[in-house]
Amino acid sequence: MGLIKDWAHQSIAVSRFKTKEFFGLLFDCGTGKTRTAIKIAEEKEMPVLVIAPDNLLTVWEDAIKEHATKETDFFLYNSKKKNTKKYQEAFEQFLEASEW
Repeated sequence: MGLIKDWAHQSIAVSRFKTKEFFGLLFDCGTGKTRTAIKIAEEKEMPVLVIAPDNLLTVWEDAIKEHATKETDFFLYNSKKKNTKKYQEAFEQFLEASEW
């Protein structure tokens, strides 16, 4: 996660969730969920499917550029769009990448 020091709750989340197949981060707004998820994804060496509104996808894109240190696959999908085919394609790419 670059030169930024992790907060205690982020370090705890990474250590707890890196061995789990699925997980969710229930932190308050502005407490580093995106950075933490990137770190966990890198630790697990697994792809990530992010489904969020368009404005949050921009946050994800910026955070991945800034904080990702490994080549982890992130599949970003706009949850507000009604394009089921694009969602299906993103999900299929995610499944293929994750070998499920």
